[in-house]
Amino acid sequence: MTRDEAEGIRPNHVGLYTARGGDTWQSIAERSGKSVVKATTLAIMNSHAVSDQPKPGECLKIVVAG
Repeated sequence: MTRDEAEGIRPNHVGLYTARGGDTWQSIAERSGKSVVKATTLAIMNSHAVSDQPKPGECLKIVVAG
């Protein structure tokens, strides 16, 4: 890896997102793009069972691509 390539790397980071009606872990994961995070990981990050879905108005931790 060259110095320019190394300096161009931007790490992913955690952001906040307010769930809307109809959101699912899968739809939120897809919105983050580039397969940054799996739906199951989002559920676990937010202390939910994988079978649960986010509730509208709930503030969630998400992974944002760098």
